[in-house]
Order: sequence, then structure tokens, then C-alpha cells
Amino acid sequence: MKLRERVQRLQERARALARVREQADEESYTRDARHFYDDLRAAWERALEEVAFAQVIMRHRDQIKPAALSKVSVLMDQDCQLWTGNYAKCCSQMAGHDQSRGRNRAIPEPDELLQDAEALAGWVQSIRDRQRRFN
Repeated sequence: MKLRERVQRLQERARALARVREQADEESYTRDARHFYDDLRAAWERALEEVAFAQVIMRHRDQIKPAALSKVSVLMDQDCQLWTGNYAKCCSQMAGHDQSRGRNRAIPEPDELLQDAEALAGWVQSIRDRQRRFN
């Protein structure tokens, strides 16, 4: 699935989770929100590979594509900080990690899930806008 489609589906899922939350089904909401963060984490990884690294280097590909290397130069410290912060949040909320009892983190509310998906969309758009200079 293309990155744009992933982000759109994540946004749709966040909106659907708002309805689950409204029904006061805490167990279902918690489970589904954690899986949401699993998929959001994967989308951040894909964005790093496809957008920030401009597909120059991709997992499981035998060659590099140096023609787009100049596009990587648009990355700024702020981009790296945003990526790292959002990725870390996904890691702390995802279902694939056993949550520490000592931290007892609350699951973000649905509007925060949507904001987190939109943060990815904004990060991608910002980088792509700067990369257009190199086409």
C-alpha cells in the first residue's frame, strides 16, 4: 500500500475509534488503539525510507539508487526530531511491546490518534515540498 493510502486509512481508523470510545468499550478501544500505533509506527518507517531517504536506500533491495541522493539533503534537524519523537510515541503505545506496569500509560484519546496520523501526513508533505526543487 502506498504511503498516502496508509495515512488515509490511519486517519479513517482514528475516526472509527472515536465511535468505539463513545460506546464506552474500553477493552476494545485499548486493543484497537494499540494496533493503530503498530501500524502508525510502520508507516513512519516507510515514510523514512520512501520520502526522507527518497528511495535511495530501501530495505530488501540489492542496489542503491543514487540519482535521488540530492533529495536527502533537504532533511533538517527538525525533521529528524519530529520523526524520532513520533516514532518513539508509537513504540511506547503499540501492541507489540509489553507495557511496563510502573509507567501505567493511558491510551491516547481518539482525537490524539488522529493528530498523530496527521503529524505523519504533515511531515511527509513538508519534506516532499522541499524535495520538488530537485526534480
